[in-house]
Amino acid sequence: MVGRRIRVKCGKCGKTLLVGMRLAGRNGRCPSCGHTVAVPHPADEEESELGQFAAVSEETEELVVNGEGEPPGGPPQPVPDGEPTSAPGTAGAQADGPSAAPSPALAAFAPSADEQAPSEVLLVPWTTRRLPRRALLAGAVTVLILLTALLIALWLRPGTRGPGSSDAASPRRTGQTGAHRPDPNLAGTTEPADRPSTREVEPAPPPPSPPKEVLANCRVFDATAEMFAADGYYPARLSRVYWKLNVRITAGARPLEVSTAGPDVTVGTGGKTFESLGSPGGGGVLPRRSTGGRVHLDSGQTGAYRFLFDVPRSLRAATLQVRGAEAIQVNVLDEAVQPGKGALRGTYEEQPPRNLRPLLRHPVMAAIQSVANQRLVVEGKPEAPVVTIVAAGVSGPAKPAGQGVYQVALKSPRGQALDARLRLFDGGRRLLLYLSDQPFHQITYQKLQSRTGVAE
Repeated sequence: MVGRRIRVKCGKCGKTLLVGMRLAGRNGRCPSCGHTVAVPHPADEEESELGQFAAVSEETEELVVNGEGEPPGGPPQPVPDGEPTSAPGTAGAQADGPSAAPSPALAAFAPSADEQAPSEVLLVPWTTRRLPRRALLAGAVTVLILLTALLIALWLRPGTRGPGSSDAASPRRTGQTGAHRPDPNLAGTTEPADRPSTREVEPAPPPPSPPKEVLANCRVFDATAEMFAADGYYPARLSRVYWKLNVRITAGARPLEVSTAGPDVTVGTGGKTFESLGSPGGGGVLPRRSTGGRVHLDSGQTGAYRFLFDVPRSLRAATLQVRGAEAIQVNVLDEAVQPGKGALRGTYEEQPPRNLRPLLRHPVMAAIQSVANQRLVVEGKPEAPVVTIVAAGVSGPAKPAGQGVYQVALKSPRGQALDARLRLFDGGRRLLLYLSDQPFHQITYQKLQSRTGVAE
């Protein structure tokens, strides 16, 4: 039995086509004009089985669809080489043999013998002509990669960059020479194209330096090295001395505010720095070595201040630095003198104030402390003087220890000994007895003058 067919009419050339049921709902190509034809789904209730198998009129062509359906009479048989092929329309009759008789229904509509049967035409659906999606995707990716490589090659090629690109590879920047461009200012002269250019790009001028800030100005109008911090109290230790600097400060473009004690005001030399102790303190019932305060000056304002420093006795010059002001050099002369032979000899009278704390426990110290307004006498040979405090009943030999200092071994009548120190200062006119290096263990003596005006 021949498979079911669907009658379709081409919308362009008007020919009626027979299509296999397998192409229902798909698109095909008209074999006559090549127009795209949509194959509808047949309605079972409207068309009978006979109508589906019937042949069409003389204007109808019989078709075989896309190889999925089979032509009438079964699948086509291969034809050996050299044998003539039968017409597609007679394939079914040849397959059935001479004894096969056509169906009566089909024989009624069969074409006459003198009419040539139309050849079978393949109505090919568009879907079979399309390339697979995977092949299309691979082709698109390949094209994109080629375009990207072309753009990169053009970008890396010298001379193809736009105005906004970097000119790091420019001949002027790298020192390479490009195409020769004549200089309009050099009329009538030529320059070989392969000659390297000797012209250099002038460097940009450096940015203007900011205006120098006007700092405060300092001027030391008095600088002394003294033994006492305040009115005879707090004598300097044996290896130390007090610097008292009177400084006039003028503020600069900005107001100046510093502390008189601490790191705001220093003197230093040789990598060593000594901070200010403040302003020298005053005497009284409760003497103080120094007092702290603050320096406040408006712009352009001037003020005078006094600073106290505890420095080594050997220091003679240093740099004074006030925060926010220019540093200045300071030279100070020490009051202490290097006494010669016999400079220590003489009679010395105690000079107030007495820097002794009450109730000293050492027997020799207690004996000296118990006598007020005492006298100290230095006599004997210049190379071996003897020191005596007559009222206290203590005495002992003295020997030089350097820098105007003498070591004295004072002994009491009972044999108690005290290792003390004597220190000449104020040009040898005054003497300081150190019972200990601790504060409030010192007594000051002043050398008495003879009637002739010479120190005894």
